[in-house]
Amino acid sequence: MDRRDAMQRDKGLHRLLYEYYEAQIRFGYYRRGDSLPPISAICAAFRLGRTTVRSALAMLEAEGLVETGARRPARVVFQADAAQVAETAARYFAPRKAGILDLLAAERLLAVPF
Repeated sequence: MDRRDAMQRDKGLHRLLYEYYEAQIRFGYYRRGDSLPPISAICAAFRLGRTTVRSALAMLEAEGLVETGARRPARVVFQADAAQVAETAARYFAPRKAGILDLLAAERLLAVPF
């Protein structure tokens, strides 16, 4: 399989990985100065190729969330204040409101009989 085939197969996976780490950073799980796991650890955890992981990290860097360098893990450079965290939460959860309410209703239906 050549590089183009690998990129086509991984199309979209880098975006999912980007969104995962973007949320982790914007919600404050990773804070300014923290390091993300090394590329090899991310590859192993998500079962992704190095190219896919590097692409996601490049997107995070382009957004000003991390800083990358040769032979060292990406370092978080984004500093969120409380208002930004609240805005991020609103943007993240608002489109998922119906699904969250469904989960709560289902939990009540499943747990109440016990």
